[in-house]
Amino acid sequence: MLGALAATLGLAVLLGAPAPAAALPSLAGAVSSLEALVQAAGRLGPLIFIVAYAVATVLLVPASILTLAAGFLFGPALGTAVVSAASTLGAAAAFLVGRYLARPAVEARIAANRRFSAVDAAIAAEGPKIVLLLRLSPLFPFTLLNYALSLTRIPFWPYVGASWAGMLPGTVAYVALGGAGKAAAETAAGGGGAVQLALYAVGAAATLGATALISRAAARALADAAPLAAQSTAGKQRRWDMVESHPSVTALLYHRERQAVILVRQFRPAVYVSTLKAAQAEGWSMELSAGFTYELCAGIVDKPGLNLKQITQEEILEECGYAVPLDHIHLVTSYLSAIGISGSKQTIFAAEVDEGMAVAAGGGGLADHGEAIEVLSLPVSSVEAFIHDDSLGKSAGLLFSLMWLQERLEAHLGQLFAPAVAAAK
Repeated sequence: MLGALAATLGLAVLLGAPAPAAALPSLAGAVSSLEALVQAAGRLGPLIFIVAYAVATVLLVPASILTLAAGFLFGPALGTAVVSAASTLGAAAAFLVGRYLARPAVEARIAANRRFSAVDAAIAAEGPKIVLLLRLSPLFPFTLLNYALSLTRIPFWPYVGASWAGMLPGTVAYVALGGAGKAAAETAAGGGGAVQLALYAVGAAATLGATALISRAAARALADAAPLAAQSTAGKQRRWDMVESHPSVTALLYHRERQAVILVRQFRPAVYVSTLKAAQAEGWSMELSAGFTYELCAGIVDKPGLNLKQITQEEILEECGYAVPLDHIHLVTSYLSAIGISGSKQTIFAAEVDEGMAVAAGGGGLADHGEAIEVLSLPVSSVEAFIHDDSLGKSAGLLFSLMWLQERLEAHLGQLFAPAVAAAK
């Protein structure tokens, strides 16, 4: 048994598994005794192993060495079934001990840990999904994780189910290593064939490789799913939900011949939903028109090879139907939008247009993108009333741009936009 165990650990290290080689001297004797007991028990052997494994889990004994032992005690198929049952039972028992019997001691060791705070916040938001990812990830030790999760708000049975599913790939990998280790020991003793050993080794390597890929994918998913938890200036733990979004550009178009601003009007589902909730809370009905907003033509910065001004030029043509030369498009400023959730940057440009730039059947957005944009003219004489009309949904960029335009018109600037760039420089 000791020789087989040593061979298994050596093979595990060779294949890159984090086998607990340092624990071999102290645990090998106990595992050898367990083997003798299991073999003597006959059909009750697997049950004895399950109970011993569960007790060892509660006592924080490294589970991987027992999982390896199951591989050469029972073989790949039965070994996987035995360890799956044993690890789930042990995880459940440790969870109950941590939650009800030893909570103060567990909290003293774990609760102040920053990583645990992030895990706790993530589980509050995502529940069993985070437990599953934690079990698949190699970053969290199995035995310690049982106690850490007992302090979270996850209910018992969802915890058990997610733990069982998340531990299964690692169980299969370590049991396969155990079987390969036994084959190596038998070959060294002259009792096994080299072909059998090679098959075991290749199978174990493939299983370990697949498990490693699953673990890396789980680690990436966990990083994406976990909310950001950090200390505030007051030293308190906080949680932020954030949305990653592209930067964007927008264009203020002044039609000198009409003495009007070219606007767009379109339906925004998010605006409608938020307004609908407020309406329902007040007990009144709401028309679909509440989801329409007035905006400047705009677009996200997601076109490789084009600079901001070129993207703005394309958006003006697509949404408003004006072919504006690049040298007619001038920078106004940039600002951060939705700073509470995304903080994405929007750059504002301005341009004067006339009927000579209008493109026949232009504007309205791209039909194949599902865009339905209404192009409107807002007379300069109506800008002040428009700004203060709270019944109209308006974007922040539009409001700023209209006030900026008013200021420049009142200054009677002959060249309306270009001087702003010179002043900014």
